[in-house]
Amino acid sequence: MRELADLTRDDVADLAARSVLVLPVGAVEQHGPHLPLITDTMIVCTVAQRAVTALGDRVPTVLAPTLPFGHSEHHLFACAASLKPATLTAVLSDLIESLHTSGFTRFFLINGHGGNDETVRSVSKSIVNRLPVAVATANYWQLGGPGAPPRDGADVPGHAGWWETCLAMATRPELVHTEKFTAEPLGPRGLHSYEPTPGLNVQRHGEWARSGGTTDPAAGAAGMIGAAIIQAKVDGLVDALVRFDELTGSTR
Repeated sequence: MRELADLTRDDVADLAARSVLVLPVGAVEQHGPHLPLITDTMIVCTVAQRAVTALGDRVPTVLAPTLPFGHSEHHLFACAASLKPATLTAVLSDLIESLHTSGFTRFFLINGHGGNDETVRSVSKSIVNRLPVAVATANYWQLGGPGAPPRDGADVPGHAGWWETCLAMATRPELVHTEKFTAEPLGPRGLHSYEPTPGLNVQRHGEWARSGGTTDPAAGAAGMIGAAIIQAKVDGLVDALVRFDELTGSTR
């Protein structure tokens, strides 16, 4: 695995033009009473690292350091280190532009937090009109198969619920407070967490606080289940990187 931060400038000069630069994007925000603020970042970082390692020489890749901060304004009721969408747009655009100046022409933004989704995709659509680059984006939880059947009533992927707790237990179990698991929701279901009718998205002031900051209970989460889910997402990212390379290899 080639990590950008470990390379010398001569290494970059040799690798950049033929490599895909993989940039994981995370968040630092509340994840209920039982998970650390770094949950999104540590999971997407794990998926990206394992996928790049699994690829080996099949696709030339360079893994950038994970951007730990994202758009988490909706979690400020409890705790978050949040960037405004315009700031996140500027940060991602600046990173792509600067790394393009350094020789990279292909970028894969792997997102680890739902609040970043629109911004990450918007950056990819905009920057290709200004720079001769190819940019792919994906939310890690949408890649690959399910990995494991969901618990009845679980919101997948949800937020700080059973699904995400399983992944955290498979990634950094020492940071998970299992003694704080609940079998009942912390609050009523937030309007933001489902479609009241197909295609309808509803946002309302105070919904995250009203819902208790999680989408479903963590009870029943297990690291073994999380490991299977993570492997499915790693396999999905490997497939996505292979396909991106096939589609954009002519730019090498």
